[in-house]
Amino acid sequence: MAKNILIVGSGRQGISVAYDILKNSEHNVIMSDVNHEVLDQAISKISSIVNTTNLCSEVADVKDSNAMLKLLENMDVMVSAVPYEFNLALTELAIKSKTSMVDLGGHTNIVRKQLSKNQEAISAGVTIVP
Repeated sequence: MAKNILIVGSGRQGISVAYDILKNSEHNVIMSDVNHEVLDQAISKISSIVNTTNLCSEVADVKDSNAMLKLLENMDVMVSAVPYEFNLALTELAIKSKTSMVDLGGHTNIVRKQLSKNQEAISAGVTIVP
């Protein structure tokens, strides 16, 4: 069954994640970034190397929780490929929207805070992987 996956951040990590998902699955991918030029470049780069039938883009600012919640409405999974300082807030939005999350950040203090939200994630029926 195809999943809906939101990739937040369209830099090198976001491009790599999108490429891997699109190359190896039938999942639907939305890439999101605050900078439309960077996002357009990412989509162009991915389009040159893999079938992008299941790929679309959306300009959004991770600091705008309402915009992010709207993006997460129909998502099964969010992959965070943005700088680590945004990942705790994204974790909270993932739990609130009942969207599982994979975080590529890896900042120790933020990971500890994310892990402290384990019971909230379980109650929401989602998985958070920092």
